Amino acid sequence: MKKFSIFSLSLVIIVVCSLSCKKIVNKIFSGTDVGVPTIEVTIPTIPPIALSFGELPLGSFKQRFNLDSAVRANTAGAFGASVVSSVKIKTITINIPNGDDNNNLSNFESARVMISSQNNTTPVVFASLTFPTTSTNTFTNSPTEGTELLPYLKDGELTYQIFGKARKSTSKPLTMVVTVIARVK
Repeated sequence: MKKFSIFSLSLVIIVVCSLSCKKIVNKIFSGTDVGVPTIEVTIPTIPPIALSFGELPLGSFKQRFNLDSAVRANTAGAFGASVVSSVKIKTITINIPNGDDNNNLSNFESARVMISSQNNTTPVVFASLTFPTTSTNTFTNSPTEGTELLPYLKDGELTYQIFGKARKSTSKPLTMVVTVIARVK
């Protein structure tokens, strides 16, 4: 009976300590902003006929992302991915470095990026954007409600699928550079 009581007391202490440690970690690690590796895509020339097709696939590609390394780099090594409970997009910036007055983001009505990973193959919307009608080569968006990305970032290899809807045709291929800052909590 005495062994059972010591065991029970030890178990209670372990549970209380682990819950307390989690609370301490949550208080100390209030979150950090992490840069996702830059995405660069070349969008082919959009002929006038494509305007009637609606949303078109613009390509897909794979990219490696190490959440643990990113968190450690942004917390001076104090924390890793094990303390992360949420990852959402804070800002997404799209830049077209080879844009001009007739070929820029105003040529596009919208863009949508889907993400999946090896362990989570069901694609989810990573970003959904509507572009301004005025000529611009840079666009920044801060979503108010973002998709929870943590289940996709645990794997390390991400697959992006990009879709877009054209507003106007273009006369040349455009390089689109996407920079994402994620809020990691």
